Amino acid sequence: MRIFPLRNSGATSLVDRLTKLVHFIPTTNKANGVDVANLFLTYVWKLHGLPRKTISDQGPQFTSQFLKQLHKRLDIEPSFSTAYHPPTDGQTERLNQVVELYLHHYVSHQLDDWVGLLPLAEFAYNNGVNASTGKTPFFANYGFHPRFAVGDKEGQGLVIADDHAEWLQKGYDELKAALTVSQERMKEYYDHKHRAPETIKIGDSVWLDNRNIQSQRPACKLSAKRIGPFKVVAKVGKHAFKLELPRTLKIHPVFPVALLSLKKEDPYK
Repeated sequence: MRIFPLRNSGATSLVDRLTKLVHFIPTTNKANGVDVANLFLTYVWKLHGLPRKTISDQGPQFTSQFLKQLHKRLDIEPSFSTAYHPPTDGQTERLNQVVELYLHHYVSHQLDDWVGLLPLAEFAYNNGVNASTGKTPFFANYGFHPRFAVGDKEGQGLVIADDHAEWLQKGYDELKAALTVSQERMKEYYDHKHRAPETIKIGDSVWLDNRNIQSQRPACKLSAKRIGPFKVVAKVGKHAFKLELPRTLKIHPVFPVALLSLKKEDPYK
């Protein structure tokens, strides 16, 4: 079981390394070892039993004496990665980044009640085909596909119930689209990993690859392969940066590093 604290979303994702099944758990950065153990029981252990091994970062909640002793008593082997890109586990590294981009996209567009919608995000993720297994995590874990269907309205109905059904369908469709975009972005990144990586820092000017970027403005001209350059104003998590965008460009200003390239200075200036 792999544990990914997603600091910018207020959630932690737990991933089964065999089936790629995930659980998204709402939490805070103030959680201690006792809190983590309670979250494990509430969201994971009751469904799957105890894992033989866990992999997490070296956050204080995971390295606490309480959790170490509890793992010992429960015969769970804890393992800790020292970097976000563990060189011996590239498949897990890639999955980690897909999950982070997926949840980040989701949280950014559901700021009002995203915690309450995490179960739908988890369901949509587990019902999407995983590139490494060729199966959905749900099917790989349970052996069947879950049913999800929203029928058409019939008669007058009850407005609040109809609205909720349509909300479920819309949310599910948006989350599936977000997952596809996240997977495509990470595939592009790994397809070009042989190239020397660029070091981007706050204050740099960067070009933005606008493939898969959607704007709610119908007249927004986003036909070029890249737009900008834009100034980098903040680093978000391990793999994304916030850009200073013009107000007329009504899109979320945080993008994964895979979509950014440094603006090269003219050597003849």
